[in-house]
Amino acid sequence: MKNIVLLLVITFSLINCNRDPDKDVNPGILPEATNEGKNTGGCLINNVIWVASTNREMNWLNPGYTEFETLTNQGGGFSLKLGFKNIKNDEFINISIRSSKTLELNRTYQIIPSDSTFAVYSKKSLLNTHPKEIFHTSNNGIGEIVFTKFSNYRPFISGKFNFIAKDSLGKTVNVTEGRFDRLFIGG
Repeated sequence: MKNIVLLLVITFSLINCNRDPDKDVNPGILPEATNEGKNTGGCLINNVIWVASTNREMNWLNPGYTEFETLTNQGGGFSLKLGFKNIKNDEFINISIRSSKTLELNRTYQIIPSDSTFAVYSKKSLLNTHPKEIFHTSNNGIGEIVFTKFSNYRPFISGKFNFIAKDSLGKTVNVTEGRFDRLFIGG
């Protein structure tokens, strides 16, 4: 009997491991701006629809990672790191923001480049894992982010963003109509 139960547990685990979390995501439609923890994200990049994978990987260096931290031991404030990978190709958006003030819903936070506040759009090379093109707000780019919903109970954070970023040669990308409804780790 124990062997049958063990076999069933292993079988169901393997079936769930192969489930594609993006199978119902349409890469040609910008996801709705929801506030439910649906783990969605998307934007327009130079007026082209860009949809994030709903896959949730737990590493800031990997796509799909979202971390929220309350900075209680540093006089208050918060830190948020959002990572998105495009559903169709190896394009990434990373946003990091740190504020000395408590998170307020519907307040606009400026993405003013610093060591802990920035936005990046990058493309990976097809031949290796090093980014082929990197557009960063620290290259005289600007942006903003607004949080529309925050829940510690079922940890998720929702909001909208936009930014202008430049590469080292001065080429610009316009990221507009950004929205996210992401599960997060931290607290």
